[in-house]
Amino acid sequence: MPRDRTPQDGFSDSDQQWFDRMTGKPGPYDDDRAVREADALKQALELECDRLAREAGVAAREDEALEHEWQRLQFALKREGLLRERRRPRWMWPALGGLAAAVLIAAGLLPVWRDVVAPTYDPPPVLRGAPRLGQVAVPDPRKAAERFANALRDAGLRPGLYQKEESFVVDINLLPGQMEMARPAFAQINEAPAVGMNRVTFAAR
Repeated sequence: MPRDRTPQDGFSDSDQQWFDRMTGKPGPYDDDRAVREADALKQALELECDRLAREAGVAAREDEALEHEWQRLQFALKREGLLRERRRPRWMWPALGGLAAAVLIAAGLLPVWRDVVAPTYDPPPVLRGAPRLGQVAVPDPRKAAERFANALRDAGLRPGLYQKEESFVVDINLLPGQMEMARPAFAQINEAPAVGMNRVTFAAR
């Protein structure tokens, strides 16, 4: 069933589709230009995230060098025609041109987009054999998975925490002598541990 999309104040339907695509909301999308622009900017943000991650712990660049990096990103997007005639809601940046607006939205969306869209953990490994599988539906899968993993660590165990799309996965391999250590953490999610590999997937309710 198509999702009801009601544009926010100041947004056209094209703007709303562009914003929804940027923040990872489900479609359908019928504005190809909005989708192309959003995907291109998301790719640019991914590259910027990778660059920032590689430079973590390194002294901050001088203002002139940082400005050069932003100008390079602007030029690349403009060269591909992704900034032309893209009308944005007036309340976001009154009196700013399209190019300056794109820089502002890239800078403003980067930390938010990183938390909402980009994966937080590595994907789970493929399990062999017959692991014990559990599924837990919660409002906030990430926080619930982290609480469960921390409870296992507090008990002296070594769980693995992973992410698969919007779900979070906790793996814990239990020996017979570790069952009682793990039982309180599993009780918090109304599950029971088993000897061997246990995988609990936390998904949105």
